[in-house]
Amino acid sequence: MKTTTLLSFIMTGLLITAMMACKKSTGAPTGPSSALTCNIIGVTDNNNGAVTNYTISYNGDFSMAGVTAQGAINFNRVFTYASGYIFVSVSDSTGTENEDDMVTLDTGGRVITIRKYYPATVTYNYLIMTYITGNELGDITATNKNGNFTTSYDWLGGDIIRASGAGTETNYTYNTNMPLQDGDYLKINSLLYYATYYIKNTHLLKSQSTTGKGTTNYNYVMNANGYIDRLAITNGTATETMSYQYQCH
Repeated sequence: MKTTTLLSFIMTGLLITAMMACKKSTGAPTGPSSALTCNIIGVTDNNNGAVTNYTISYNGDFSMAGVTAQGAINFNRVFTYASGYIFVSVSDSTGTENEDDMVTLDTGGRVITIRKYYPATVTYNYLIMTYITGNELGDITATNKNGNFTTSYDWLGGDIIRASGAGTETNYTYNTNMPLQDGDYLKINSLLYYATYYIKNTHLLKSQSTTGKGTTNYNYVMNANGYIDRLAITNGTATETMSYQYQCH
């Protein structure tokens, strides 16, 4: 998922600083139907021809148990839970464990730190979150052997509208008639890696513009139940499509 600048923004923060297919509707639902609860069980990501298939498994309480990625990106992530923590064990396609993450949550369930440990090099990276009020993220400080990098966020109407840090600014717009759901670009990228998310917007991301990198647009096609069937992402000639598979109950 490399087409857009925001994923690189999220993943850079992590490293240096984050669907039962249904018949499509001919209309434009503004949110999921209240009659069904559907969990994403698969994501097919076609990034300029590089295809990755993500398979998501769940525990009995519908918390995420694990994610397997196969194709252009390959990994297996297993999630375990304890009071105030999510532990993430990451292995490659051969089964070799190459990363251990620990997500720390406060009593309200907000992510306050992510610690990433790489056993091969015995190194740690950290993300430290602070909040303005409620779920509104104020800044993220990423710490590793190269130092610290802080990204600050501005909010309006329940959505992040600006992220700035290290001389770079990214501005965001949203589909204000479409409430946030798991297939949102920002949310799904965090869920696939950590089984939780820390950018808790109110609406689906519509576009982002980053200094010197142009504008990335996000177009959602909904299924008959109001869940995201497909997400088309464009930035100039670069294209990415994310298709979702669901299990409903």
